[in-house]
Order: sequence, then C-alpha cells, then structure tokens
Amino acid sequence: MLSPNKLFFLNRNRVLHLVGGLAYAVSQWLMLMLAARYVSVEAVGAYVFYLAIFVPASILANMGLRNSVASDAGLMFDIKDYFFAKVVGMVGFLVFGLCVIFWLDKYVYFGLVVLSTKLVDSASDLIYGDWVRRNVAYKVGVSQLIRLVLVLSFLVLMFVLKVDSIYFLLSLPISMFFVFLFYDSVGVREALKVDGVRDSSVFGLIAKSAPLAVGAILVAVSAGVPRLFLEKIMGAESLAVYALLIYFATVLLIPVTSLCQVSIPMLSRGEEEVEVRFVRKMAIALGVYALFSAIFICLVGPLLLKFLYNVSSGYSRFDLFLVSIVLLLQIFVVLGNSVKISARKFSDLLYSAMVGLFVLLLLAYYAIESYGLVGGLVSYIVSLFSSLLYIWFFSRLKRGWPSM
Repeated sequence: MLSPNKLFFLNRNRVLHLVGGLAYAVSQWLMLMLAARYVSVEAVGAYVFYLAIFVPASILANMGLRNSVASDAGLMFDIKDYFFAKVVGMVGFLVFGLCVIFWLDKYVYFGLVVLSTKLVDSASDLIYGDWVRRNVAYKVGVSQLIRLVLVLSFLVLMFVLKVDSIYFLLSLPISMFFVFLFYDSVGVREALKVDGVRDSSVFGLIAKSAPLAVGAILVAVSAGVPRLFLEKIMGAESLAVYALLIYFATVLLIPVTSLCQVSIPMLSRGEEEVEVRFVRKMAIALGVYALFSAIFICLVGPLLLKFLYNVSSGYSRFDLFLVSIVLLLQIFVVLGNSVKISARKFSDLLYSAMVGLFVLLLLAYYAIESYGLVGGLVSYIVSLFSSLLYIWFFSRLKRGWPSM
C-alpha cells in the first residue's frame, strides 16, 4: 500500500511530467506553424517528409532504452551499459541521417534541422527514462518546460533582429542542445554513480530491449507510411494538410502517453490486483477523454487550422471525424503497450506493431490512390484497429489488463 506522501509524490510527478509533455508538443507545433505561416505550406511538407524518415530511424537508434530503463525497477542491467548502448545508437543515427540527406539532395536544410532536433532529443531520451524509474519524473517536465521557454526566447530575439523566417526552425534544436548541456547532463552524471547488476552486459541489454525497439520503429513506420505515399501520389501540399490534421491526434495523445509512462514503475512494482483496478479505471477515464477530444477536434479543428496555419481547404469535416477515430484507437493502444512494458513483455509489442504495419502496407497505397486523404486516414485507422485487436484478444497480459 502506498503512503499518502508517496501518493502526493506520484501526483506531482504526473502533473509536471504531463505539463512537460504538453510543452514538448507546443514546441513541435510551433515549428509546423512557423513553417506554414512564414515560409510556405510546401515547407511543412518538406519538414514532415524528413520526420517520416528520421523518426523511425531515431527510434531504432534509441533501441527502446528509455522504456526499458523505466521498467527496470531492480536495475537488472548496469546503468553504464544503458548509456554505452545509447552512445552507439546515436553515432549510428548521425551517420545514417547525413547519408540520407546528401544522397537525396532534396530539402537539405529541412533535413539538417530535423536530424539535429532528433539527435539532441535522443541524447536526453535515456535520462528521461531513468528519471521515471527513480520516481523523479517531474524533472522530465522541468526539462521540457525550459526547452519551450528557450524556444520562445530565441523566436522573439529572431523577430527583433529581423532574421530570415526560414531560420526560425533552428530555435528548437538550439534550445534543446542548451537544456541538455546545462540541465539534463546533470542527471547523466547522477545516474552513472549508481551500479546495477555487476555481470550484466551491453549485448544482453540490447538483446532484451530489441523487441521493444523494433516494435517502436514499426509503429513509427506505420505513422509515416501514409505520409510517404501521400507525398508520392498527391504531392507535398496534400502531405502538409494530412500532417496538420494528424497533429490534432498527436497533441491530444500526449497527456495519455505522459500518464501511462509515469505509471510504468508503479505497475512494475505493484501487486496484480492493484494493477487490474488501476488499469480498469484508466480505461474508463481515457474513454471519456477520447469522447471530449473527438468533439473538440470536429468543432474547433477548422477554426484552429484557419487561425494557426491559414489552411481552410483541402480537407473536410469527415476528415476531422476520422482523425478523432485515430486518436481513440491510439489511446487504447498506448494503454495496452504501457501495461506490457511494465510487465517487461516486450515481444508482445513487437507482434502488435507487426500486425498493424502489415495491414497498413496492404491497404495504404491503393486507398490513397483511390480516395486521397480519406484513404490515408482510413488505412491508418484499420491498421491501428488491427494492433488493438491483437492486444485485446490475441494476446493475454500476464498482469494488469482487466477482463472486459
């Protein structure tokens, strides 16, 4: 049983972790908004094009280490092994990213911006997971809030100095670098003072985390498949509209992801009966959240698209409804995945992601070719639903998932 002080501590963690997640989303959203309003809609397409390539690559390079260390309550592996594996992954990601940018020789500036952003984000990724494991997840929120403050400060400075608007996008990676250098790196030094299992190995750690990493990259690839097909079949402008629509789901999913991530250590240490009650309550609360989010997307979405991005065409109300369905399915996939991670059943996440990607590859190209933007959204919905079916019916969680 958790003491009142412990409950308060966990609540503080959840609130600040959530606020930090929202600050991260705002930072990402600012980049899209600035590109759309001050450069061009095609610039948004270029930015999203490289995100579709580098997000899966960075996830693979991260090797699932953030969630692995967050659920490693007893430090089965030495923390130094986690950091060594992280450095190896980052070097590989940097080499891969530079090769892709200069091989494609397309939107080079946007490619370098996205690569630097994901590289610095990867540098902070592992320490964020260790902070969650040590029940100081509020530090993650503080780090991301400082990032946002610095981004806004750099943007104001650039406006005052009348810097060319295309360079506004540099404010995010530069801010992230300074936060890592002066705040996150302190957590790295603290973590390296703690020893885990003496006979653990980097290879054993990578082997254990590999299904988690591959599953995560397949999820990211699934998110990127409709984008790549849209860019190929319909062009950068249609891709930009799709990205702006999907970003509603991305932002509204952040509180869910934050809550689930910060609950992983508690689920890892808790009793099975407590976990079942907790997850059942979470499922009900998240269902209500999904309903209100859907109403928000359908009613307020057009106003935000017009006001923030100056986009008033290229989509319909039905597209917004489909985005709300995407969000609903993503919410329950994230919840199921979090319970899997807490039980360290990483292979189940891999199988779920494989099912979703397989279904998407079967449908996406022909659906987009026939129905355009609607085809992209529907194929993504069917893919998410397939993953959810695996989690609910074709896989039995050893601990935590309630009988419905």
